[in-house]
Amino acid sequence: MSGALEAVHGREAARSDRWVRAWPLRKRALVHVGLGGLLLLVVTTGVGLVFMWFFDDGPIGDADRAGAEWLEDRRTPTLNTWTEYGSMLSETLVKVVLVAVVGGALVLIVRRWHDGVFLALAVSLEATVFVIASFIVDRDRPPVEQLDPPAPSGSFPSGHAGAAVAFYAGLFIVVCWHTRNRIVRAIFVVVAVAAPLAVGFSRAARGMHHPIDVAAGMLVGVGALYVVRGAFAKGVDEIDREADSSVAERVRRLDVTTLRGGQMTNTTLTNETGSRKVEHLAHRHRSLVTVARLGWVAKGVVYGVLGLLAVSVALHGSDAAASDTGRQEASPVGAVAEIADTSFGEVALYAVAVGLALYTTWRLLSVVLPAQNSAKAWLTRAGYLVSAAVYAVLAWSALSFAGHDAAQGSSQNDDARVERFTTELMDKTGGRWLVGGLGIGVVALGIFFVVRGVGARFRDELEPGGVGPVSQESIVTIGRVGWVGRGIVMGLVGWLLIRAAVLFRPDEAKGIDGALRDVTGSTFGAVLVGFAAVALVLYGLFCVISAPRQRLAGSG
Repeated sequence: MSGALEAVHGREAARSDRWVRAWPLRKRALVHVGLGGLLLLVVTTGVGLVFMWFFDDGPIGDADRAGAEWLEDRRTPTLNTWTEYGSMLSETLVKVVLVAVVGGALVLIVRRWHDGVFLALAVSLEATVFVIASFIVDRDRPPVEQLDPPAPSGSFPSGHAGAAVAFYAGLFIVVCWHTRNRIVRAIFVVVAVAAPLAVGFSRAARGMHHPIDVAAGMLVGVGALYVVRGAFAKGVDEIDREADSSVAERVRRLDVTTLRGGQMTNTTLTNETGSRKVEHLAHRHRSLVTVARLGWVAKGVVYGVLGLLAVSVALHGSDAAASDTGRQEASPVGAVAEIADTSFGEVALYAVAVGLALYTTWRLLSVVLPAQNSAKAWLTRAGYLVSAAVYAVLAWSALSFAGHDAAQGSSQNDDARVERFTTELMDKTGGRWLVGGLGIGVVALGIFFVVRGVGARFRDELEPGGVGPVSQESIVTIGRVGWVGRGIVMGLVGWLLIRAAVLFRPDEAKGIDGALRDVTGSTFGAVLVGFAAVALVLYGLFCVISAPRQRLAGSG
């Protein structure tokens, strides 16, 4: 009997040793890093471009520059010295030395690659995303005296702040893999928080970045850690895929604190899935979920008005612009402006703004809720983030219109903004390809919407049962038509972006209103726009009716 137990312990010790010494970046891990890094880059660049497009020339951008000027006015020789040291905590040479020394020491001391490679990969991924995104967004440095030589990259996001989060917070994660001592963990969590804050403040105080650039850089660092942490979980799962459940669970968590003398101690495991956790969360906070569902009503109102404006496009054809027919343009912002023109415009706008803010919160909750750590889940998270950003901008537009003349608030229409954005992008090196790629992405999104509608793939996001006299099947049918209409509109916008890239003519790019008017010249185009317009109205109706049945779910 003792011989059998020794044999079992020997196999467990050998398996554990194999995991400790094995190279963690297996095929699944590399794929995860590639896809996750690409999504992080797309989201970072997209947020930066949206900010430059909508906010940099407005009150938020002015406040951001005012913050940089406020910090400049409070410089002192002593503060400048301290900020110089604070900035050095994340200088390129310092980062390389810290990663090499700390990572190499961990590899030698604990006899496994995971810790050193984890830090190096997190910092490298953050640096890659920062460099590419900063050149694409190309935001100017703050209009203040800069105390350090500026890098050729743009100001958004801050590479120093992002690298500080990736390294110092990554070091805290590694420490947590090795010890459960509360004092040790407390020390490193202070470092993980204080060091990035010191670097971020120093970069802003020295005039190298706007405050928003620093915040964006920190979020990039968090995203890089999240991607690399998920990749390592996949890598070590592949290493130990034939191990017993206790070892597999410990490997998945990258936790070696249960190792004692080469053997595993018993650990309490949980089999609760991410979806089950979300159900418990929704059950405990029913009132929160109910209030958040009001965001779907506001979204439905906007889409309903947008659909009615699109009907006007189908009736008047391509020869009449919005200003010629006395209507707002057929776009989400145009729909908000149309609401502002009603008798109770100001009250309605505030209600819509609050509702859209609630919908933004709903989407952000969907991003952070527990879910699978798969490529599909990451794509869904990215989609939810983009959706949250779009509706946050729309909520801001509603607040901007409140108490002001709608025509004055929408002096630059959707088509003009798209054309300006396309022109600026094409002026950059490789911009033509970026516009074409963006168009392909928008067309792909439209196809996804059509497939989602035809296959009713949104059904799982609804709780069972109808709403009043409307059965669930009727709700699903309305939703199908609505999703197909959204897909058609997105496809038209994407096609015009592709055409603008092929012809090298930025004026070919259009927003929703221009895309709909562009295809109404033929009988088929008018019928297509008419169907899309009615479908958008139905999608708005779907959002309103299905609101009580919307299920709060994670990204998996």
